[in-house]
Amino acid sequence: NDGKLISNEAGKGNVYLVHDPWRPVPSTGGHLSPNPGPADRRLIDMRSDVATFTSNILTERITLKGIPTLEVFAESDQEGFDLCTSLSIINEGNKSINQISTGVLRVLGKGARENINRVVKFQPIFADLNKGESLRLSISGSAWPAIAINSGHAEIVCEAPNPKCKITTIKLCLFDSKLCIKSLVSELGFQELRLSD
Repeated sequence: NDGKLISNEAGKGNVYLVHDPWRPVPSTGGHLSPNPGPADRRLIDMRSDVATFTSNILTERITLKGIPTLEVFAESDQEGFDLCTSLSIINEGNKSINQISTGVLRVLGKGARENINRVVKFQPIFADLNKGESLRLSISGSAWPAIAINSGHAEIVCEAPNPKCKITTIKLCLFDSKLCIKSLVSELGFQELRLSD
């Protein structure tokens, strides 16, 4: 079942993802995939190893512009895991789930077993969502082959699935989680920067 994207309330609950390196969640669309550009995530989001969080249906048109950033407390049972994320627009009537931005965070080492705040930055977006549509966040432990498989070992190179890869359970703690769109304008207040020799 879908989780929810809610505003003006604290998040709640825990979500567990199981990353199986021999059945990785595939990548689609975006800037790194073998089939770049716009993509329908419907079949990927139906997988049991993908967590989805969907907003209420919009009652008016909105524009999203900036750098989407996800903050969520996460840990795993191995010394390495990935958070592969995507934002999509679910059109009116749920006919398609159109991916508009992706992001990835790789965690390696003993810190992967600690429940600490993780920050995932997405590719910048400028997108309109129309009345009747919804926004969806999807989270998985892989996006193969766009992103090399995290083996679950701190000392083993991330690459294609191989016998040394471990099945990894990832715990997402939603209480203090948030998804925000950060401005493309510098926090220092620069409206524009020019190049000079």
